[in-house]
Amino acid sequence: MNCFFDIDKLKQEKRELEAKMAAKLKGLKLIFHPSPKPTPLVTVDADKLHQVMMNFIDNSIKYTKIGKVEVFVTPEPKGSVTFCVKDTGLGIALDVKPFLFQKFSRGKGSFQIHTEGLGLGLYVAKLMIDAHKGKIWAESEGPDKGSSFCFSLPAAKAEK
Repeated sequence: MNCFFDIDKLKQEKRELEAKMAAKLKGLKLIFHPSPKPTPLVTVDADKLHQVMMNFIDNSIKYTKIGKVEVFVTPEPKGSVTFCVKDTGLGIALDVKPFLFQKFSRGKGSFQIHTEGLGLGLYVAKLMIDAHKGKIWAESEGPDKGSSFCFSLPAAKAEK
């Protein structure tokens, strides 16, 4: 069993390294902001959660030509934990925003920069976060104003 765990861990580390390299090749800053406060424990499938986080980071790198991609992990007052990826990229048109987490949805800007993909990444991310009883959303002030992709997860319930 340890062998499988080690292989999975290596795959995750490889994907993180690829994201860092992709950002560096584009001249982007990839900045991680760890929480200054302790974060509450959450009950999650770590592999699925990692997949969602990397999807957000990969998308932000793909859709950002200049600037930076920032990753935030924040404990919330009501006991949940919020994870956000904020970029200085293409932004999101208001008419596209309601469809972002649907199957085969690709923003208008995605065709401008010749990215590959079927438009399933955010749909799958939503399924995974919903399965964890979390919330997922995107924020943007509009085209060319960057975007933030976030999800929050409830804290684990204390055992009695």
